[in-house]
Amino acid sequence: MKKTMLIPALFAMVALSGCWNSGETSVYDNATWRNDTVSQRTMGDMFRIGQGAPQDDAKAMEWYSQACSEGMQEACDQYARMEKK
Repeated sequence: MKKTMLIPALFAMVALSGCWNSGETSVYDNATWRNDTVSQRTMGDMFRIGQGAPQDDAKAMEWYSQACSEGMQEACDQYARMEKK
Protein backbone atom coordinates (compact mmCIF):
# COMPACT_ATOMS: atom_id res chain seq x y z
CA MET A 1 0.00 0.00 0.00
CA LYS A 2 1.33 3.44 -0.84
CA LYS A 3 2.37 5.68 2.05
CA THR A 4 -0.11 8.34 0.95
CA MET A 5 -2.95 5.85 1.41
CA LEU A 6 -1.54 4.13 4.49
CA ILE A 7 -1.45 7.16 6.78
CA PRO A 8 -5.13 8.18 6.37
CA ALA A 9 -6.15 4.53 6.66
CA LEU A 10 -4.23 4.12 9.93
CA PHE A 11 -5.70 7.33 11.35
CA ALA A 12 -9.19 6.18 10.41
CA MET A 13 -8.71 2.77 12.01
CA VAL A 14 -7.45 4.24 15.27
CA ALA A 15 -10.04 7.01 15.34
CA LEU A 16 -13.00 4.80 14.56
CA SER A 17 -11.87 2.13 17.01
CA GLY A 18 -12.49 4.58 19.85
CA CYS A 19 -8.85 4.63 20.98
CA TRP A 20 -8.67 8.42 20.92
CA ASN A 21 -10.32 10.76 23.32
CA SER A 22 -11.67 14.16 22.33
CA GLY A 23 -8.36 15.90 23.08
CA GLU A 24 -6.49 13.69 20.67
CA THR A 25 -8.61 14.61 17.65
CA SER A 26 -6.38 17.67 17.23
CA VAL A 27 -3.63 15.43 15.75
CA TYR A 28 -6.02 14.21 13.08
CA ASP A 29 -7.64 17.62 12.78
CA ASN A 30 -4.31 19.18 11.75
CA ALA A 31 -3.83 16.57 9.02
CA THR A 32 -7.20 17.32 7.49
CA TRP A 33 -6.47 20.93 6.55
CA ARG A 34 -3.98 19.78 3.91
CA ASN A 35 -6.82 19.19 1.43
CA ASP A 36 -7.09 15.50 2.32
CA THR A 37 -10.76 14.82 1.61
CA VAL A 38 -10.64 11.29 3.07
CA SER A 39 -9.40 12.69 6.40
CA GLN A 40 -11.97 15.49 6.28
CA ARG A 41 -14.80 13.02 5.67
CA THR A 42 -13.47 10.79 8.45
CA MET A 43 -13.51 13.73 10.86
CA GLY A 44 -17.12 14.32 9.85
CA ASP A 45 -17.89 10.67 10.55
CA MET A 46 -16.18 10.84 13.94
CA PHE A 47 -18.22 13.84 15.05
CA ARG A 48 -21.46 12.52 13.53
CA ILE A 49 -21.36 9.20 15.38
CA GLY A 50 -19.42 10.36 18.45
CA GLN A 51 -16.68 7.77 18.03
CA GLY A 52 -13.20 9.12 18.77
CA ALA A 53 -14.65 12.62 19.21
CA PRO A 54 -17.63 14.06 21.06
CA GLN A 55 -20.87 13.72 19.10
CA ASP A 56 -21.48 17.08 17.43
CA ASP A 57 -23.64 17.38 14.31
CA ALA A 58 -22.56 20.98 13.63
CA LYS A 59 -18.86 20.04 13.57
CA ALA A 60 -19.63 16.96 11.47
CA MET A 61 -21.39 19.14 8.92
CA GLU A 62 -18.42 21.55 8.83
CA TRP A 63 -16.08 18.68 7.98
CA TYR A 64 -18.44 17.20 5.39
CA SER A 65 -18.80 20.65 3.85
CA GLN A 66 -15.01 21.05 3.64
CA ALA A 67 -14.58 17.67 1.90
CA CYS A 68 -17.57 18.35 -0.35
CA SER A 69 -16.18 21.71 -1.44
CA GLU A 70 -13.03 19.88 -2.54
CA GLY A 71 -15.00 17.42 -4.65
CA MET A 72 -15.76 14.38 -2.46
CA GLN A 73 -19.24 13.24 -3.46
CA GLU A 74 -19.70 10.95 -0.41
CA ALA A 75 -19.19 13.95 1.87
CA CYS A 76 -21.69 15.98 -0.19
CA ASP A 77 -24.24 13.18 0.16
CA GLN A 78 -23.74 12.87 3.92
CA TYR A 79 -24.01 16.65 4.33
CA ALA A 80 -27.30 16.62 2.43
CA ARG A 81 -28.66 13.78 4.61
CA MET A 82 -27.75 15.63 7.78
CA GLU A 83 -29.23 18.87 6.48
CA LYS A 84 -32.60 17.12 6.06
CA LYS A 85 -32.74 16.18 9.77
